Amino acid sequence: MKKMTGYAGALLLAAAVFAGCSSSPAPASSSQAASSVQASSAVQSQSTGKNSSANSSSQTAESADLVSELVSVSGDDEKAQEAWMKIFQKTADFYQGNVETEGDGEIYEYTTNDDSSFVDNHLIYKDGRENGFMTTSQEVLGADLIDMDNSFNTVIGGSGVITRIANTSTSAVVKLTDTSDDHLKGTVEKIVDGAFTKENYGANNLREATINCGFARTVDPVHDSSLYNYDLQKKGNGYKLTLTVKNLDEYKSKASSPTVITDNVSGARTIGLNEITGETFVFDFDQNGVLEEVGNNIFHAIYVGDEKEYANVRNVTEIDRLDDLDEFQKIIGGFMQDIDSKKLTQGSEFDIEDWQ
Repeated sequence: MKKMTGYAGALLLAAAVFAGCSSSPAPASSSQAASSVQASSAVQSQSTGKNSSANSSSQTAESADLVSELVSVSGDDEKAQEAWMKIFQKTADFYQGNVETEGDGEIYEYTTNDDSSFVDNHLIYKDGRENGFMTTSQEVLGADLIDMDNSFNTVIGGSGVITRIANTSTSAVVKLTDTSDDHLKGTVEKIVDGAFTKENYGANNLREATINCGFARTVDPVHDSSLYNYDLQKKGNGYKLTLTVKNLDEYKSKASSPTVITDNVSGARTIGLNEITGETFVFDFDQNGVLEEVGNNIFHAIYVGDEKEYANVRNVTEIDRLDDLDEFQKIIGGFMQDIDSKKLTQGSEFDIEDWQ
């Protein structure tokens, strides 16, 4: 896991080119996209340059098939959710449960329904997200950390959830006050038991990092797949899956629910989606169907910071192998040992030096 900086990492939503709701060409139908990828998906089992030798060709072929399966069932919310979670789990398995995601997010004052509004003089906030987890035979360790800068590159705060899952699950929800100079400084806000299991942590972590991007949502493509058009295309040796809103009225009606979709362990703020003018997700997969990068753009979101604002939000999140496992285990495992031993409790301040 790399050192967090004020702008490194990730929070919201994406670098993908916004497709719009009326000016974009109509995406290929789900059945057409699934057929085209299945036809071209005599999936190769070569290494992707990510130390993938431990994965069998049958596993990677299955991963690629899952992308086609997702597109074919995209109109059925229940079946699509199951397919999405299989993709996230297969991606975690590809890295043997040792995964890092990094994202860059930006929130702009809403001015237009296209990318022309993504300019510095309309920038409100920048978000950095560092998220990683590692798996051993005894435990799973995870850290999901977000910091936020204002338009003057001044850190204005951050948050995170640090987790250890062994026989039981314990998570520390933290408030971050400083992420500079190789420090990770903040306060323990609360301790949460039983939020995760070894079996679901990897897939849920990847869903949270790539779909929610640091916000609580009332609509997302994992749970509300039928609200989106799916367009799956070949991209180099891999695949590109683009999602756009199918019907804005239906989307906004569903988004107006006051209930967020997933457990909001960190207490992340809810982003308002019930007045959007468009949203696009772009998922990049390698030739084996392993998820590599996710981009998301939202236009005319309701963002509540110091005051309610209408904003364009974008984020890009990259997925890769967590390399320095010993260092991660030392820092995150040591932090959670302090939680378990009550050295750190609710309200305790902490300062981790030499953060990666």
